[in-house]
Amino acid sequence: GGGGGCSLLDRVAERAQQRFAEALACVTQVTSTASSTSTATFAAHYEAGKLHATRRAYAAALAQFEAASTTSPPEALMPLRLQCAWCQWRLGKFAIAEAIYTRLLDALPLSLHCLADRARMLLEMSNGAAERARANSASSEEGGGLPGAGAGGGHNGGSNVGGSGLGSSGAADFPAAGARWAAALGDIELVLA
Repeated sequence: GGGGGCSLLDRVAERAQQRFAEALACVTQVTSTASSTSTATFAAHYEAGKLHATRRAYAAALAQFEAASTTSPPEALMPLRLQCAWCQWRLGKFAIAEAIYTRLLDALPLSLHCLADRARMLLEMSNGAAERARANSASSEEGGGLPGAGAGGGHNGGSNVGGSGLGSSGAADFPAAGARWAAALGDIELVLA
């Protein structure tokens, strides 16, 4: 019946939590006993970042990736910076993530991983801007809010996500969405070329 399946799922979840805790304990042990400039410390921080990212604990993951970058060998800096950009994006800090992606692409213009990640972020941003614009347009048509104001009736309805510069007024968001969509398509074209 249904009770046995739930019990199995609970046991699997419990074991996954134990394994996560064990892995994090190993990482903590390495970072506390190894030299702060050792390769082991770099690897431990990097692996801890990956562990946190798999659990969608992006703030913790970002802290670990940033710690890893202080002792990183040069060849690992780009993947670390990509991880940092991903975490910033997932935390809603689009402007910071976009700046990191831009710096990485300035250094290596045809990085497929960077182009693909940035394209995904830009598409997500443009879709969010378009959805907010449609919602605000519908809200204004129904008389729910000041013209040009967000759904909350204030300056921007509090939806300036992560300081991304995306306000919530319908008229302003459609061009922003279009520009981000065009940038994402440009990235995708470079990946496919």
